[in-house]
Amino acid sequence: MAFLAVISVCGVAAAKLIYEELVTITLDDGTSVVLVMDDFGVQRPEPSAGASAVKQAKFDYLDRVRRAKGVAPAPPVTVVHGPAASQVQQQRYALAEKRMGVGKDLAGMRDHSKGKMLWAGTAGAEKHYYYLPPPPRVARDGEGRPQFLFMKFTSDRTAEQGGVTGGILHFLCEYGLTPEQERELGQKLAAKVKGAKVMGAVRMEQGTGDSTFRIVSGTMSEGGFAQQIVGSGKAPLLPGQKVAAAARLDAVGAVLIEESLKRPTSDISVEFDLAYTSYLPAFDGTITFDWEMFQAHVDEWTQDYQHTATRKGWNWAKARYDYEHVYTSDELRELYDFMCEHEAIRVEWTESIVDERLEAIREAFFRFMETSFFERQPFEIPEDEEEDDEQMTSPEERGNRSRFDRFVAKGEEAMTNKTISMRVTLPVKVELALFGNISGAWYREARQEYPELFAEVNVDDPFFQQRQVAFTLDLDAVEIFDQAINFVTVEVRKQRGAGRDFHTSFTLTKDEIAANGPTRTVTYAKMRDDSPEVFDYLVRWSLRGGVEWPADPTWSRGQWEGVTLAPPVLPLNVEAEADLAELEELGITRATVEVRYRQFGKDVTDSRSLALSPAKGEPLASMMIFRDRSDTGWQYRTNFYHKRLGRQQGGWQRGGEDGYVYCTVPEALRLEAAVVDAIPAVP
Repeated sequence: MAFLAVISVCGVAAAKLIYEELVTITLDDGTSVVLVMDDFGVQRPEPSAGASAVKQAKFDYLDRVRRAKGVAPAPPVTVVHGPAASQVQQQRYALAEKRMGVGKDLAGMRDHSKGKMLWAGTAGAEKHYYYLPPPPRVARDGEGRPQFLFMKFTSDRTAEQGGVTGGILHFLCEYGLTPEQERELGQKLAAKVKGAKVMGAVRMEQGTGDSTFRIVSGTMSEGGFAQQIVGSGKAPLLPGQKVAAAARLDAVGAVLIEESLKRPTSDISVEFDLAYTSYLPAFDGTITFDWEMFQAHVDEWTQDYQHTATRKGWNWAKARYDYEHVYTSDELRELYDFMCEHEAIRVEWTESIVDERLEAIREAFFRFMETSFFERQPFEIPEDEEEDDEQMTSPEERGNRSRFDRFVAKGEEAMTNKTISMRVTLPVKVELALFGNISGAWYREARQEYPELFAEVNVDDPFFQQRQVAFTLDLDAVEIFDQAINFVTVEVRKQRGAGRDFHTSFTLTKDEIAANGPTRTVTYAKMRDDSPEVFDYLVRWSLRGGVEWPADPTWSRGQWEGVTLAPPVLPLNVEAEADLAELEELGITRATVEVRYRQFGKDVTDSRSLALSPAKGEPLASMMIFRDRSDTGWQYRTNFYHKRLGRQQGGWQRGGEDGYVYCTVPEALRLEAAVVDAIPAVP
C-alpha cells in the first residue's frame, strides 16, 4: 500500500503575506507601488456542510488541448456535488461555471478599496500591508548627491605612443522608498482601503541563478565597446542597501553611452532578480501528489508524447528512474498536465471556489511542485547544435532555441507520495524581476545640479598625478560577517622603478561597514611611472574560530578600475525534515543528520548535527554551514535511533544546492522494526 506522507507547512512568528492579495498605489511622482496584504487578523473558514470534489486538473489539461486546436474553451473545472448539497447551492455552482468561460482576470476579482478580497476570510477590520520594491535607481549619499560618475578621457599622445582614450562609468544603485514616499504611501493606502496600514517593505530573497544583479546594455556587453565591466553580482535584499557597477569604455563606447543618456531611455539599465514568499490561505481541502500513480501510467505517456522526435537524448522508460534527467520548462508543464489527467495530482475541496481563483490555487501548487521536486537551471544551446537553427523559421523559435530554463530532479527521495492539507497555509515563492533605467530626464537634472559628476579630462594633464582604487566587499561577505568573519585586512603596494614605493593597508569590520559602507578607496601618486594603473594587493581574512585565511597570503596584481573582495567561504543553510508520525509509528525516537564538506582546503565533518524528535515535536531543524568557494559540494548522513534496535547509521549522500534533506526511513529498517515489534520484549 502506498504510504502518503502528510506535510505541515510550519508558520513563523512573522506575518505571512497572502498569495495574490495585492493592491497598487500610485504616488504623486508617478511611482507605482504594489503592496501585499498579510494574514493579520485572518480567520480560517469553517468547513461547509456539503462536501464537493473539484477535479480541475483533468479538464484544465483537456482545455489546453482544445485551445491549441482552436476549439472554443470549456469550463476548466467540474464540480461534483455531495448528496447533501441543496438545489440552491447547485444553481449557484452552475452559474459560477458559466462565468468561467469569460476567463476573468484575478485582478478583476479583488477591489480592496471596496472591501472585496480575493480569498474568503481576509477582510479584517484592520489590514496590514507590505510594499514590494519599486524599480531600482541611482543611489544617493548622505547629502543627497547621486553616487554616479561618468568621465571621458583623452590624451595628447597616439595609441602607439601610449596614449589612451575612452571613458569610465561608475555608479551605485539601490531600491526602496524615501521616508517622504513611505508617508505618502501610508496616507494614500489608508484613504483607498479602510483600516489599512503600511507595515514596511516585503522581506526579499535572492532569485534564481548565481548572478542576481545584471547590467543590461548593448554598449556595455560582451563583444561590445566595454573593455572591462565590474559588478557586485548579487542584488540587495534590503531597501537602501547598495550595489556597485563600473565599466571601462573605449572611445566609441563612451560616445554612445553619453548620446544614449540624452534620450528618454538610455542604454544603461540594471536588473535585480529577486523573489519573496507568500502563502496560499488555508481552505478545507487537500492536494494529493501520487507519484506511484504516475509511474503506473508512464508507459501510456510514452506513446502519447513522442518526445524523442522533437528533442535529442530523451527516453521516458529511462527517465522515470533516472533522476539526473534534465527537463525543459515545456516538458515540466506537459508532465504536470499528464499527472493531472490521470489523477496523479488530485484536488479535493469542501469550499465553493469555482472561479479564476481555482486556477491561482492550481498554479500555486504547480510552483510548489516545481520548487519541491526540481531545481531550475538556465541553459544555453551548445554551439555544436547551431545547425538545427536553420529549420526554425520564426524569431520566436530562434529565441527559444538560444536560451531557456531547464529543470533537474532533486533526487529519488523527492519523488514520494505527498498529501498537502490546505487547512494549513501553502508557501509559494514568487519571482520578481526589477528593472531600472538611467533616463534622459535624470541625466539632464543631474548634469545641471551636480556638474561634478561628469567630466572630460586629458590624462596627460598634471592634475592626474594620482590614482584612486576602489575596494568593494562582495555582498556574500557582508551577509556572513556576523556568523563567519571577524574582519578582513587589505594591504596595497605600488612598486616604482625609481624607488619611493607606496604601501598602505586598511581593515574592514562589521562596525566599519555599517558606518561607512562596504567600499574603501586607496589613493596613490602616479609620479612618472610607466604603468601607473598597476598595483599589488594582499588580502587576509580573519574568520570565526581563530582561522586566518589564507595561511600564507600572496600578492595579487590589480587594476585601478577596482577590486572586489570575495570571502573564501560561501554560506549554505541546511534544513532537515522528517515525518514525526511515521517515526513514532516505527518506534524511532530520534533522527539525526550529520554534514560534511570542504572548508579551507580540508574535509570537515561538522561537530553539530540536526536532530528531529517525535517526543519534542521537532519536525524541522536547520543550521548554517560555510563551504570553500572553490569546492561547494557537501554530503549528509541520516541516522535513526530505534527503541530496541539502537542506532541505525545511514550512508553518506550528496547534498543539493538548496540545502534540503528529507529523512526517508530505509525500507530495511522498516522491515526490521516490524519484525522486532512482533516479538514481545523480554521482561
